[in-house]
Amino acid sequence: MGLRLAIDVGNTKTKFAIFDGKKLVHNGQMIKFTLDDLLALGKEHGVSYVIISSVKHLNKDIKQLIASDTSYFLLSHTMNLPFKIEYKT
Repeated sequence: MGLRLAIDVGNTKTKFAIFDGKKLVHNGQMIKFTLDDLLALGKEHGVSYVIISSVKHLNKDIKQLIASDTSYFLLSHTMNLPFKIEYKT
């Protein structure tokens, strides 16, 4: 089974973590998340699965790359989730 990449795109930072099963292998954050960053993470770590959440619109090239190269799941604020998010800004 391949590694999993979790990405959280916020207003000021993008945070990411790479997992091998339940084990955290690598994590970090960046101010600007680009297609080149995604390609480097995928190539360096052999990512097979991606889950991504974002508070802003994702670059269409990033969406296309994720869809073409991995199994992915895109979280959205419009989704019905089985839990309540009580995060306050």
